[in-house]
Amino acid sequence: MYKSSDFIYMDVVNIEGETLGYINDILINFHKKQILGFSVTPYKLLRKNFNVLKEDIIYHNKNMVVKSINKGKYLKFSDIKKYML
Repeated sequence: MYKSSDFIYMDVVNIEGETLGYINDILINFHKKQILGFSVTPYKLLRKNFNVLKEDIIYHNKNMVVKSINKGKYLKFSDIKKYML
């Protein structure tokens, strides 16, 4: 079983080998109690955060290799973490 700390700050790489950014949060579906994917902060300065859904992940170890990215809006774990205490 994985913990959120296993993924936070993990590098995200596309299938061409280009480093896209690093994982900064987990995307969740609160009602279904599922993890949808990860929120990624890009390394390039003027780019906005994007998401990687779990069905787009090809492989993960030290880096996460993905086939596509998503720019939709999802609930992040950090948005509800402060209310859980």
